[in-house]
Amino acid sequence: MIYIFLLTGSFVGIPLIISIFTGGIGFFFIFLIEIVLTSCLAVVLTAFVYLFILRFFSGEKLKDIINYVQILLTIGIMVSYQLVARSFEIFNLKISYTFEWWHLLLPPIWYGAPFELFLNKDYSAHIIFLSILAFLAPIIAILLYIRLMPSFERNLAKLLSDSTTRKKKSRKIDKLWAKILCRTVEEQNFYRFSSLMMKQEREIILKIYPQLGFAFIFPFIFLFNEVRFRSFDEVVNGNIYMVIYFSLIMIPTVVHMLQFSGTYKGHWIFLAAPVQNKASIYRATLKACMVNFFLPIFVLLSILFVWLFSIRILPDLFVVLLVAIVISLISYKMLNGEVYPFSNSHDHTQDASTFKVLASMVVIGMFVLVHIIASKIPYGLYGYMTILLIGIIVGWKAVFPTQLKKGGIR
Repeated sequence: MIYIFLLTGSFVGIPLIISIFTGGIGFFFIFLIEIVLTSCLAVVLTAFVYLFILRFFSGEKLKDIINYVQILLTIGIMVSYQLVARSFEIFNLKISYTFEWWHLLLPPIWYGAPFELFLNKDYSAHIIFLSILAFLAPIIAILLYIRLMPSFERNLAKLLSDSTTRKKKSRKIDKLWAKILCRTVEEQNFYRFSSLMMKQEREIILKIYPQLGFAFIFPFIFLFNEVRFRSFDEVVNGNIYMVIYFSLIMIPTVVHMLQFSGTYKGHWIFLAAPVQNKASIYRATLKACMVNFFLPIFVLLSILFVWLFSIRILPDLFVVLLVAIVISLISYKMLNGEVYPFSNSHDHTQDASTFKVLASMVVIGMFVLVHIIASKIPYGLYGYMTILLIGIIVGWKAVFPTQLKKGGIR
């Protein structure tokens, strides 16, 4: 409750103060009381969800569900920032409210009713009933929570251990990619290890998956902006497909996250393992990152963009893929260096590397500019493609030299 009130206060503190001047003292007190009530209701309803899940499932299942909900909320909030502001242009706000029975199931309408009741003096039966629900629902929920608290605390013990047996998943796809991308058996082993870490560790999933969601959604948000001001034919025949570069913005952040792990204390394995070439660890980790995180998003975006803009953009998409590889190499060199993957605590995620991530995003913008210029020159795109291929070969050897031997952990 303390955490929720602090969090809620940070969001609504300034609006509360402003409401005194815009809505008056009455509005301020109604708003303040409702914030307290909604916070209590949110906490208790969340506890009920936990109790229900723990009653029938394991603690591990609850942790997974919490993780996925956090990811969806993070993506949803970011998308809502874009959509809500534009909804004022789409919808007609001059509407009148008509009560329907199913409004009783919507808490936001409960907490809108007291403003109508006390400020606009609307004493309709449904407004009064909705206002009563706004007050009584949190009180009843708290009383039920207190009554069920012993059962809730017993089930919370499941979070400390997991008695379920996990099914061993097939890793044939990882083995196939490892054979395709990695030349040595040592590098193939580290590729499979890194891929497994990226798919199973909750902290990594929670921090990286929202970035993947942004990478997929942002190109369409900017594409939607263009459709608002130009005809669809003008958009699909132009070069707005360049917005696919927004999917590359996630690369610096995701690459930076490769050095963090919730099980970072196990990084001694890199010294204990008979590693012949330390560079194979870094190469395999970066390859696994690109295949598991960037490639699925890029392939899906490419299919949709080809459907929208036709196959004429295939050379451009190939250039974007090459740029993504270059950006991943630059990001790894700038942000990670020779730090072993998964060897640092997530507590150190926010450090001086934030500036480096922003600098990497500027570099992406420079690649976009060069791409646009190259596309204006006859056969310039293919020349740019050749330069990128050469740069990748040279850069890969520079970032991951084959003579890099096993050393101390940083």
